[in-house]
Amino acid sequence: MSTRGLGGYFSGWWGSMTFTTKFVMGMCICIYVFNLVFGVSFFQYCNIPHLIVATWRQWFRLVTSLFIHAGILHLLFNMMAFYPTGCDIERRVGSLNMAYLILLFGVLGNLFVVAASYIGYHLAIVAPTAMYQCQIGFSGVIFTLITIEAHTNPHVRNMFGLSIPAVIYPWVALIIAQLLMANVSFVGHLGGIIVGYLYIGGALKWLQLSPRIALKIEGSSLFSRILLYNNYIAHPDLGRQTLPVTFDHSQASSSSSSSPGVLGSLKGMLPGGAPAPGTFPGQGRTLGSAPAPAPAPSPPGTPFVPRADQYFPLPTAPPIS
Repeated sequence: MSTRGLGGYFSGWWGSMTFTTKFVMGMCICIYVFNLVFGVSFFQYCNIPHLIVATWRQWFRLVTSLFIHAGILHLLFNMMAFYPTGCDIERRVGSLNMAYLILLFGVLGNLFVVAASYIGYHLAIVAPTAMYQCQIGFSGVIFTLITIEAHTNPHVRNMFGLSIPAVIYPWVALIIAQLLMANVSFVGHLGGIIVGYLYIGGALKWLQLSPRIALKIEGSSLFSRILLYNNYIAHPDLGRQTLPVTFDHSQASSSSSSSPGVLGSLKGMLPGGAPAPGTFPGQGRTLGSAPAPAPAPSPPGTPFVPRADQYFPLPTAPPIS
């Protein structure tokens, strides 16, 4: 492939990425380059359970540790895994909600690491140094997203040529990552999976961004410029905040009709490749492509209640298969 062709491919790939997924990837890359150029040590920002427990002044580490990576391969593998799943889920929940969920999942996953390390430290035989270990990286959030995606899209996953049932795919990925890569945080990845199950089961509903607040933010004048970005996905449905977590088992695919999973979807990122079918089913709508319809007039005396379709047309959501 020529340099011009490769540049055009990258430009098209980057331009097609959804807003929040692109922003997070860009931020992780910029932070890595900045730390590399200026010699900033990630120990200043990583998740060290002892410091989190010792003083509230160190709680910023619950967030900063998510976006820092130890090396180029660490960054590369995390971003390649985040790209397909992040775009898929963002098209369902919207860009603003996706940004909030990433922070929520990341903080909860890091709190799980702190709690597990605290327990392990006091059971000295199990993990005597757990409270002083330094954890960085975005993979905990990725495992949460993989878990949610696997339970909302029941296709069989393909991993190294093997058909893996979607319901156990996160656990297989957890084991494979532990076996193939050095210095991998098993507890961090496990925490990501557990947070995913809590979200699916509705235990995190009280922590989620309400549709009314999301609509108010997206309708504010300060947010108006962000809404004009081509791949910004507006909040898809005021009445549905969580991803659908049930499906018709009669429609579940057999191994003859499988979804590629995270590893298989990476082929679509390579030159000459195409995204796997069903990778980005999408339920949101990209703003800027069509004018918003005028709201229907209300009868005199009717109190004003903001609705999503007063800012953008609500999409017709296709069934998730």
